[in-house]
Amino acid sequence: MPQDSESRSLDKVIVRLPDGMRDRLKSEADRNKRSMNAEIVARLETSFDLPGVPGKLDTLGEITRSRTSDLYRFLSESIERSHADLQAQLDEIRRLLARKYDPTLDEVQDVADKVRQMAGEIGTSPAKRPTKVPTK
Repeated sequence: MPQDSESRSLDKVIVRLPDGMRDRLKSEADRNKRSMNAEIVARLETSFDLPGVPGKLDTLGEITRSRTSDLYRFLSESIERSHADLQAQLDEIRRLLARKYDPTLDEVQDVADKVRQMAGEIGTSPAKRPTKVPTK
């Protein structure tokens, strides 16, 4: 007499598996502490949830694109501000360098006077000392 059990009333399916898949299923079933049948059913159940995933992935993609766009805009603005700040600092350095190495006529005259004074102190004859720095 056939045994009455729940498994007898369930649908049965014969499946052809590619080489190696049975061993993989057996390993995963052992790792998850279930029968191969329970492993296959669990994996099939999970796969039925996947059709909803593309919609979720689309939403995630839109959020990611939006955030990426926001981040790009923020970084672009930050770089522009940094560039402007650096340009202002460079302009200030150029101005200071030009001031330091392109002195005014009065500053040149002061340096020339100091040189004349130093030359006089070391014995250069006054006849050889320039009296005025030539102007442009």
